[in-house]
Amino acid sequence: MMSWINHELEDVTDERLAGMLTKKQVVILGASTRVIAYITKYLDKNNCIVIDSNPLMEGKVFEGFIVHSINYFSELDSAEVVAISVIKNYSYIMQLMKEIQIKEFYIQKYNSLNKYKSEFLKNDELIRKNKEILHTGNFDFVDFIYDGKFVVNVIEAIIRESDISKHLIIIHYLNELNPDDLYNVWELYEQNQNKYNNVIILNDMYHSFDLDDNAKYHLITTLKNSKRIIFHSGVISIRLGDFLSEFINEFREKTYLIIHGGELLWKTSSNEYHKFFSKIGNVVLNNQKYFTILNSLYNFNEGVNVITNSSLAYDSGIIVMPNEKSNKTLNVLVGYSAAKDIDHKLAFELLEKFKDEDMNVICPLSYMGDETYINEVIAKGRDIFGEKLKVIREFLTLEDYSRLLSEVDIGVFPLSRNCGWTTIFAMLKGGKKIYLTSVNSYREIFKYNITVFNVSDISVYDFQKFKENKVGGVNKEEIEKYLKDSKQNMFSWSKLYSTN
Repeated sequence: MMSWINHELEDVTDERLAGMLTKKQVVILGASTRVIAYITKYLDKNNCIVIDSNPLMEGKVFEGFIVHSINYFSELDSAEVVAISVIKNYSYIMQLMKEIQIKEFYIQKYNSLNKYKSEFLKNDELIRKNKEILHTGNFDFVDFIYDGKFVVNVIEAIIRESDISKHLIIIHYLNELNPDDLYNVWELYEQNQNKYNNVIILNDMYHSFDLDDNAKYHLITTLKNSKRIIFHSGVISIRLGDFLSEFINEFREKTYLIIHGGELLWKTSSNEYHKFFSKIGNVVLNNQKYFTILNSLYNFNEGVNVITNSSLAYDSGIIVMPNEKSNKTLNVLVGYSAAKDIDHKLAFELLEKFKDEDMNVICPLSYMGDETYINEVIAKGRDIFGEKLKVIREFLTLEDYSRLLSEVDIGVFPLSRNCGWTTIFAMLKGGKKIYLTSVNSYREIFKYNITVFNVSDISVYDFQKFKENKVGGVNKEEIEKYLKDSKQNMFSWSKLYSTN
């Protein structure tokens, strides 16, 4: 028996759902063996359709069903359809159903949802929990993690590389409480609750940072007694930064600001951050050139220790991809997000001459960017490639993203800054062919025989030259050498959390 909720997060019994499914055509959203087996207990397969948001699943046969893309919804009568899904991203499902005007849909209810709602959405309970954790004792490491889609990845890296029971994890939110992100954090906790129960949520909007003086004293004491204080993702709440700035200078040597990508480039109120950043003792990022740019914006302390031989950005999301793809169609990945630092339109224009070839253009637009830009990118891509443009709007799990990259042959990254390195690194590790812009300086950190191509090369290549990959095998070997060397020479997660 499975448990379900509707679009209003109301409980729906198994019997009621079974009754609803017999009245309309059923769309199974997300290729899932479990839900297909469940649904076909009640229905004939001819009354069911499977739709998956992964564009590379389109046309494949899964559990006896032909998998359709999200675009297939346009061919259905929304009033005669009921959708059912086991996808855990509730906000994504609700937004999708709104866009395609399907009002009747049901989502599998996970056991952690009730606990998530009661623990995280009730502010008084949140404050009580924060105070309780602060009184529990000392921690070797205090990790401040900015809200966002990658918070779970950071916690998973801590679990993988360290003893998480020695960590106090403080997740701080700048604006509104993000249900999906917090739900994912809570689910991760449930999977590892035998290891840790030390996650604090500080949210400016709900003022749960307004701890009493006793709780603040315990937080300061915890920071004082810790061996390292780590600020992940660079960004920090102004209120939290102001509070910490009053005393953190005395802990300067053990403070680490971890910068994975361009998260600090879009901040316009850099003066508000200078007070806090000037107290940081160590800044960890990928190269000196990037630090020079950030220093011009934020004016770090002159004595700051800049660590540029970092492998954290690569290690935090290293994706292990299957060696073989499932079809012969050339799949080209353009960018990794909807960030405007990626010139999607330039990539489309360069690839336009191949539009009649057996090729898909895959475009992840699931985070960063604004709706206006996203719509412009989609319109441009559709105009050139039609249905060969495969747009991804859902933020994929690491497992699903790994599966997506396993189907990709080529990555095209017209970047105006250093970004997207986890994806690029994973593709190089998987032997994929990579096209980068010449301004991208990530390649500067490699002292290995790794070959990437310039995006501008596409303009002079024919299709055969564009797709041939004679460097994949060597790149894979060189990446393995790099990973072996990095354990000794690079600043890795294990070194960050070393107490020696």
